[in-house]
Amino acid sequence: ILLQNAGAALLSVGLFVVGVLPMRPVMRSHVLPSAACSFVLILVLLSSFWQLKVASIPLVGVMRNFTPLVTAFFEWVVYRRSLPENAVLAFSITLLGSLLYSNQDFDATAMALVACACNVLVAAGMATH
Repeated sequence: ILLQNAGAALLSVGLFVVGVLPMRPVMRSHVLPSAACSFVLILVLLSSFWQLKVASIPLVGVMRNFTPLVTAFFEWVVYRRSLPENAVLAFSITLLGSLLYSNQDFDATAMALVACACNVLVAAGMATH
């Protein structure tokens, strides 16, 4: 993440120097939204580490496939966006594949499922925000 942010900062400064990107001074009104986004990103990272600690890698992969579906649900609740028909087919295929892949994973504990569900919810909330 540090490398990604450093790259974004260098790219922004480069675009500013060339004259493509105008830069405005940081204002107090920018701090609270930035802090909220940073806090949610930290929650996503912490929940990712937690789920990798308590769940098997196949279970994590399967549960992460639910993130777009939960994001679409959050967007429907918050923004009243409807789901396109082709997205319903794509979600169905993804979920069916995930369920078929995970049907032999008997290693899933309740704690692992809770950790994975927390990560999916937080990541979908961040994507909706």
